[in-house]
Amino acid sequence: MQSRRIAALALAAVASMLVLAGAACHGTRRAEDVLATTASVEPICPPGAEPRGQRCACRGDLRPLLGACVSARTASEYCGPNAFATADGCVLRPSCEPGRARELVSSECLARRDVRNLAASLGILVADDELLGCPAGSELSAVTGDEDEGSLRLGCLPRVVRPTGGASCPAGSLAVSAGCEHLLRRRTSGAPPEIDVVRWALEVIGADGGPGAAPLCSAWARAPAFLGSATPIDGRFAVTLLFADNDVSLVVAEVRSPDSAAATELDRVLRPMVEALRALGGTASQASLTTTVRCVRTAGARPSSGPAENDHER
Repeated sequence: MQSRRIAALALAAVASMLVLAGAACHGTRRAEDVLATTASVEPICPPGAEPRGQRCACRGDLRPLLGACVSARTASEYCGPNAFATADGCVLRPSCEPGRARELVSSECLARRDVRNLAASLGILVADDELLGCPAGSELSAVTGDEDEGSLRLGCLPRVVRPTGGASCPAGSLAVSAGCEHLLRRRTSGAPPEIDVVRWALEVIGADGGPGAAPLCSAWARAPAFLGSATPIDGRFAVTLLFADNDVSLVVAEVRSPDSAAATELDRVLRPMVEALRALGGTASQASLTTTVRCVRTAGARPSSGPAENDHER
């Protein structure tokens, strides 16, 4: 009887060792695969984040963005004019009142009289007892630049929230279809963390030769320069990330495209994303990479006039 008990304990010990060895070979260890007696390992946190249990979280004055902790200004630039940045990600601003339009530079709601004047200057007539508006799910938006430069624009933009990772994934990780993907690792004890820049580019910019990642193309299609345009645009871009001395904090992005205007807008919407990558710090897994992606902008909904429901809305 005693010999059977000793044999059973020996088999249990061997099985436990095999579980841990198998998990190490696959590079991940699920909670149910780790013995209760195993000591917890402090996670590798990016700059601006601190360990909270088994997760990394951004400090109070910073905002989560694509695995990094960035300033509120950078996060707000990424969220766009119809949203603001919080510790949980981008949150939509309240819709402008009927007849008013979101100004895409200031994020403010224009007064109805200003919207009427802008519409008239663009050849859109609105009767005194009508208001200009957009279909459900979109918001009347405007660009009020220098009229002499032809930068006055009026159109409809979808009310969408751009994903930041937010509270869904810990700092240092990207949200992917299967959950959260860790970006930081250490090859040797005490060494600076290495950043998997290929994985970052795949999720944020897109796979080489395929469609651009949704956050990138969505922001590009909603660029102020395209507002109100009924012309579809098929943009093809080569995005190169260069890491001097493999230092992620020194990353430089280059955008090339046959359409220079489209490239200018893509470069603009890419800036806060690259700033998030730069904020991760550490060592890049390779010195450079180039990915070629395609973004398509379809003709958006056009503003239309309708009767004002109340006298105070005129």
